[in-house]
Order: sequence, then C-alpha cells, then structure tokens
Amino acid sequence: MKKGMNPVSKRLSQDGLAVLGKGEFTEEGKQVRKAVNKYIQGGMDMHDKASMFLFFSSCLGISPQEFTEILKQLQAVNEQARKIYNY
Repeated sequence: MKKGMNPVSKRLSQDGLAVLGKGEFTEEGKQVRKAVNKYIQGGMDMHDKASMFLFFSSCLGISPQEFTEILKQLQAVNEQARKIYNY
C-alpha cells in the first residue's frame, strides 16, 4: 500500500487485493463479502444492503447522495427499456 494513504483508502486497497486473491480481507471487507454472497443467494437484509451501498459509493469516490441520484437515473433508463421491449 502507498505511504500516506488515509485509513479508508488503505482498507479499500487491501480489500481490493483480497478480491484478487492477493491478501486477506479487512473486517469491513469480510462484511461486504458476506453481503455480496447473500445478495447473490437472495437473502439480504437492510443492514447488508446499506453496507454494500456505502462500499460502492466510497469505491467510486462519490457521496451517498450522488450515488443515489445515479441509481435513480439507472432505474429510469431500465424502466424505459422495459416499456420499449415489453419486458
């Protein structure tokens, strides 16, 4: 890890390497990994969804409000596509 990185950046970097199989997950990373597995298996609760939401917004380097706006726009595009293609 780079010297002088803030603690959040260090954790994200460590977890990013762990995803690639090049290290161990942080405690927070283990929680996110567990949440992703629950999402894939269809058994997420609100705490898990909140953890993933904050993780992805921090990975993208944007505020939760900005991430929410992006998700709203993506949902609108998805709905338009469903109407066009009768899906």
